[in-house]
Amino acid sequence: MRHCLFLLVFILISLIARPQDEQHLAAFYAYKYTGNADSAFFYAQKIIHENVHEDATRFYISFLSTTKPLMALNLMHYYADYFDFNMELAKYYASKNFYDSAIFFLSHYLNTYQRKSQSALYSEPEFAELQKSVQWKHLMSKDYDTPALKLAFEVNFLMKIGNKAKALQLLDEFLLKYKNHQIYAQRAEILFLLEDYRAALADYERAYRLLALSEYKMGMALALFSLKKYAKASKYLADLLKKEKYNFRAMEVMVFSAYHSKDFDLAEKYALQYSKLIDNDSIEFKLAQIYYQKFDFFSSLMHVNKAIRLNSFQEEYYKLRGQIYYQNKNYIVAEQDFTLYLDFNPRDAEILFLRGESRYFLNKPEQACKDWKSAAKYNYSPAVKNFALYCK
Repeated sequence: MRHCLFLLVFILISLIARPQDEQHLAAFYAYKYTGNADSAFFYAQKIIHENVHEDATRFYISFLSTTKPLMALNLMHYYADYFDFNMELAKYYASKNFYDSAIFFLSHYLNTYQRKSQSALYSEPEFAELQKSVQWKHLMSKDYDTPALKLAFEVNFLMKIGNKAKALQLLDEFLLKYKNHQIYAQRAEILFLLEDYRAALADYERAYRLLALSEYKMGMALALFSLKKYAKASKYLADLLKKEKYNFRAMEVMVFSAYHSKDFDLAEKYALQYSKLIDNDSIEFKLAQIYYQKFDFFSSLMHVNKAIRLNSFQEEYYKLRGQIYYQNKNYIVAEQDFTLYLDFNPRDAEILFLRGESRYFLNKPEQACKDWKSAAKYNYSPAVKNFALYCK
């Protein structure tokens, strides 16, 4: 015990000289290894808000699973692109007797690690719990060696080597003989990558009719969003979020879909829900845009500042912040933010005009005229008018 306490004190003292993200990571490990789960959870939460870190994320989800199992489940879905939670998801759905969903995630687990034989899979310790289920064994023996799963392996390999055309050909040939939800979904994924969103939507719909998985409804919503059918995409996402309150991917797409359909209240609702749970610069920026549309410049500034803290490399964020400062007549900072933005987008006539306006109000007439002249080259009428009125 004394040794653990000494280790904790030593690590915490050493944090002072480290950057903040390293401080949080070191504190997380210190508390984890000394058995202080509550403090480890606190720092794990900070870490996953700052960066993607597997140990911290797994600990965070494991801790939540005892108090907020639904949130833990949806976090596993959300982080599936970063870490392999497919085995955990397969175990969860098998424990709830949702065997189709369990097989769906197990097939992803198999593909991720390129498992080549069922015997190799059964020899793994993490698979032991699933073996105990008689129904699971039955479904596995029925489904594992089917042409569909074998085809999934082959298509996955073809996609890894970049042969999308051959992968589509194999899927098309299979679907002429068999109707299988996984194969429809797999073809939809490829069509989506090829930006054939109408065909992808049709395949996700076919997959969903065969088996009503949330992943397929999410695919349908994404295809509709890509087709700019925002109202219908929002309807599908709303249905999903009624059943899966913490489906962060659905929540994120809902924010953008509602915003594009100009339903700012709906976009604000889901953006605020998301923002309370996870730090995401694009969501904060979308909130800033929403409040800007509502002329709530105080709230807009608060959220765009947070977006910039989370990601300082997006010039669009400085553009919006400059516009907010311009509206608030803070021309000094507006000029600075417009300049940052224009360094990357020198042909944006509107912002050239606004920077010229800011410079004019700061008693910099020559620089203002230079900006208006540049904007006038792109036939931006307010700049043309100002240049004629105030410049020689």
